[in-house]
Amino acid sequence: MKSKFSFLLSLCIVLNFSYSLFAKEIPKDAKFFPEVNAWTKPVKIDTYNPNNLWDKIDGAADAYLSYNFEELTIGDYTAKDGKYISMEVYRHKTPEDAFGIYSQERPQDGKFQAIGAQGYEVEGSFNFVSDRYYVKVRSNYSDAESMNTIREIAKKAAALISGTSMLPEILRLFPQKSKLPNTEQFINSNFLGYSLLGQAFTSTYNLNGSTFNLFIIKYASPASAKETLTKYLTQVKSNVTAEEGKRLLLDDKYNGKVNIEWNGNYLFGSYSTNAADIPAEYFQALEEKLR
Repeated sequence: MKSKFSFLLSLCIVLNFSYSLFAKEIPKDAKFFPEVNAWTKPVKIDTYNPNNLWDKIDGAADAYLSYNFEELTIGDYTAKDGKYISMEVYRHKTPEDAFGIYSQERPQDGKFQAIGAQGYEVEGSFNFVSDRYYVKVRSNYSDAESMNTIREIAKKAAALISGTSMLPEILRLFPQKSKLPNTEQFINSNFLGYSLLGQAFTSTYNLNGSTFNLFIIKYASPASAKETLTKYLTQVKSNVTAEEGKRLLLDDKYNGKVNIEWNGNYLFGSYSTNAADIPAEYFQALEEKLR
């Protein structure tokens, strides 16, 4: 009797350990891989973390890590004819980080669709961003059937991701006049090459054949915004004083002419070689939206 009890106890321990081990082996983001008719879901799902991301994407890893990359989950869908479609789920710390790396790789002239917060199709792939996830669905095959399946996987995967399915709200503050579509970006650090400026959202404009960029930086408080502007003025060796609501035209030896203004929690402005010629209406539009 005692021997039978010991055997059952040992069996329970082994089964419990096996179950725990199996549970740990299921990647957290495997739940975003949807079922697709006529295709087999990934049998093997791999994950990569900040310590070994180079093993998968090598030279591109640094860019992802700069946007607070947390984990990559990847697996291949397979068809009976031998075709495959790979799905890569990049998880970042925040939705802004996911948008940031997405915005660095997004083409201006892609075939955009309302999947996730935003997605675009190019030959053989569909990429989208949703909440803190940047997802790539792609294949070496770009025939009509494969592309239809790629779109279906992307659409179903986006539906499985909870959280915000909108682009960062701050992007709505940018004036629309002469703005080039799909040029908005999130710079996660060292904006304009200065660590003190931190993060910034930017967008590109084309006015009468000349391009320039507008930027918006949000801080925790008006005091933080003023302090940062004061330090920046020192960096560019300007003798002007930070004053709320006053637009400053500065000579930045690294970035040319820079317009910058402090308004509440925000610093905003423009940078380009002809920044002095940018119409005041762009700054007035930002002032009104930031009030």
